[in-house]
Amino acid sequence: MTRIIIKSNGFEITGHARYAKAGQDIVCAAVSAIGYTIIGALEQMANVKHEVSTAVMKCEVESMDETARIILETGKIGFRQIEQAYGEWVKIMQE
Repeated sequence: MTRIIIKSNGFEITGHARYAKAGQDIVCAAVSAIGYTIIGALEQMANVKHEVSTAVMKCEVESMDETARIILETGKIGFRQIEQAYGEWVKIMQE
């Protein structure tokens, strides 16, 4: 199962959905795409710290401005939509 921890200033993603075999898992691909899009947008528009390894993606905004807040909120909407459609494989927790 993929776990997404939503924080006030970022997010953390751990685990694998195991919806399908590696390379064919659309749930993992969707979560990863949203996570990388958030990080990319924040790198372009705000001061961001992030960490990506094979099993963990972390993003933390040090100084939150309106642009960063909108990017994070938009990403959270995407994560929630995935959880609604694939809740057996994705779990969101609020911190």
